[in-house]
Amino acid sequence: MILSPVSIRGNYFYRDNRPFIPIGAHWVPAKTGLQWPLQWDKDDIEAAFVKMQDLGFNTVRFDLFWAWFEPRPGDYNPEAFQQFDVFVQLAHKYEIYLHPTFFIGGEVGEAFWDVPWRQGRHPHGDHEMLRLQTNHAAEFARRYNGEAAVLAWALTDEPPYWLVADQTTDAMAINWTRLIAGAIRRYDPGHILCVGTSMEDVSHGPFRPDNIAAEVDFFS
Repeated sequence: MILSPVSIRGNYFYRDNRPFIPIGAHWVPAKTGLQWPLQWDKDDIEAAFVKMQDLGFNTVRFDLFWAWFEPRPGDYNPEAFQQFDVFVQLAHKYEIYLHPTFFIGGEVGEAFWDVPWRQGRHPHGDHEMLRLQTNHAAEFARRYNGEAAVLAWALTDEPPYWLVADQTTDAMAINWTRLIAGAIRRYDPGHILCVGTSMEDVSHGPFRPDNIAAEVDFFS
């Protein structure tokens, strides 16, 4: 089975010119938890896809740990991308779309978000950090341009402005989103983009939908 591309028109997803409803969950392996990139077991990963298919999933959301894909600034880990290629192969085999999330640290959500080489720099305000994040997103866009197994790229999950509490302004959030989305659209214009907002962002955080809706296609 080769998955068909999914697009978004207005408020609806479409596949093969018919409405498509993503059904799934955020995936964390039962055995290895968030250590799965370091304790890689392809058989266990495939068993998870078998179970997801059995449960009726057609989509799976999961984290792309930034420090694993980019252990040093601008130095990308080939092993990490080989693992992602396995996800792509399994997606087609089991008819389950991928919804990968960028810029995640060592915990689902915000608890341990970071990379060891940030060295106190503001992730939404420091020029070098912005350049590195933009390049990171562009690297995925170049490698997986048009890959139908990817339902949508999530720019991040619960934008980690808590790292620099009270320092991320609305303008910084808009600029960050515009840069990351722009880098992806430059090399991979066909894919859908979203941001996984946290609850505080809905009403008062700098990554509020009213701030960044123009840059992405949907929120989750």
